[in-house]
Amino acid sequence: MFNNTRLSRWWALFALTATIMLALPAQANTWPLPPPGSRLVGENKFHVVEDDGGSLEAIAKKYNVGFLALLQANPGIDPYVPRAGSVLTIPLQTLLPDAPREGIVINLAELRLYYY
Repeated sequence: MFNNTRLSRWWALFALTATIMLALPAQANTWPLPPPGSRLVGENKFHVVEDDGGSLEAIAKKYNVGFLALLQANPGIDPYVPRAGSVLTIPLQTLLPDAPREGIVINLAELRLYYY
């Protein structure tokens, strides 16, 4: 009996935690739509690594970009301890998918969801 009560409390706590986590809003980048005939949105930024600038993972989190995208945009940079003074390209520019710009568009190749 004691084990069933303990197990049911654990499941209740798990369900409550999962519900709260799923209810949190997602963060997304927003851009104004490009002019007709263009698909390019966003603008790349640059980041100068300080003496204790942290890893590429911390820098990617700061700019809300993926670690792999940051690594691909900066070949030859040590991902764990980038050299102080290095100028990193922050890849914030993207091409919109070649699809009608209405509703929800899912680009499986890029693993991105677009909401117009």
